[in-house]
Amino acid sequence: MLATLEMRNKIFFSGLSVLVFVVLLTFGLGWGQEQGFKTDHELYQDVKLKLQQQNFRVALPELVTLLRNHPDSYLLNWDYAFANAKSGDNAAASHYYTQIRLLRPAMVQNPLFLVEFAEVLYIQGEGEKAQAYLTRAKLVSNNDPEVSKEADLLLGKITASGAGQRGN
Repeated sequence: MLATLEMRNKIFFSGLSVLVFVVLLTFGLGWGQEQGFKTDHELYQDVKLKLQQQNFRVALPELVTLLRNHPDSYLLNWDYAFANAKSGDNAAASHYYTQIRLLRPAMVQNPLFLVEFAEVLYIQGEGEKAQAYLTRAKLVSNNDPEVSKEADLLLGKITASGAGQRGN
């Protein structure tokens, strides 16, 4: 009887020890993850400020750091594409705008995204694709005057250059 009581106590304290260890391990891992998210959030706020101040080239390395940690974030990809476009690297911008469409197919309903992507496509000589994106932007914008103005301006450039007819 005494041996059974001893065995029961050993099993109980072993189980309790494992439970305490798992709780402490989970807390430690969660704490580390929380610190990583906090650091990334602060870095993202810094990036947004740099983008607002039009310091696109300065924001790019920080965006690369964030994208390493969160490659599936369509918002980070969008900021990176935008910063590349504004810095003159339209090939990278086009790649990341395409990546955004893969990550979040619903972006074809976002008129701002469509206009930005169309501008990059136009600069790269893909006038027909740019026209299609601009037409779509006007359609999904619910007659937003700002979107219509931007789209019409770029459509005018495409038409004037004949890029839409060349099949680029």
